[in-house]
Amino acid sequence: NIKEWSGYIDEDLGEPTCAYLTSKFLQLGDWRFGEIGGHLSITHRDGKTATIYVHDGTVHPGPRTDLNAWTLVDDEVLAGTKEGCHEDYLQIGDWGIARTCETCSFSRLSISSQAHGQTSQVFRDDGTYQPGPSTDFNAFDLTGEQGVTRASIVYGDKAVQIRDWRIRQVDSNHLSVTNENGNVSRIYRSDGNVYGNSGGFGGYIIDDLGKPTCAYLTSSF
Repeated sequence: NIKEWSGYIDEDLGEPTCAYLTSKFLQLGDWRFGEIGGHLSITHRDGKTATIYVHDGTVHPGPRTDLNAWTLVDDEVLAGTKEGCHEDYLQIGDWGIARTCETCSFSRLSISSQAHGQTSQVFRDDGTYQPGPSTDFNAFDLTGEQGVTRASIVYGDKAVQIRDWRIRQVDSNHLSVTNENGNVSRIYRSDGNVYGNSGGFGGYIIDDLGKPTCAYLTSSF
């Protein structure tokens, strides 16, 4: 009983912000109450599970890393709002796009499947890319050294920036994946072709990200 950490210190409950319920979990800021294998797990987004309530009535205290509620797929909001939640990665259905491996010599941006645990492609800040399949640099690994890093996500003019990476439509025919150092890891062309490092199609040629214009995320795309 520590009154200084009471939920009633600020009597006003406030406007609904990053507090929502799905069919699998309740998220309150950086915490999730999630149902995994019939158990209820309370987990912080940094990967530590504080408590597990088991269906036989027993309670298993933490700290621990199993039954992590942050491994649950984020789905339809049944109540509350995601507004104000801090996101470190983009989730599109079963797929995640995230900056990975904080301690690596290269900055990386990964595309991974959550259900299968496989990374399909890793973009590197030297303008190259690593094709999959692999299990390292996974966009859903919230606790490992090669996993997701802290990364503010900002939307701009037909663009999204994930810390030091930009995915941007640079003209009517080209979409590129660019690191802030100017190296372009991938260029996608409207005729279906894909190209490598070409600075002329970099997402940072125009330094200003611009006001959010036709750049948004849904549960499917």
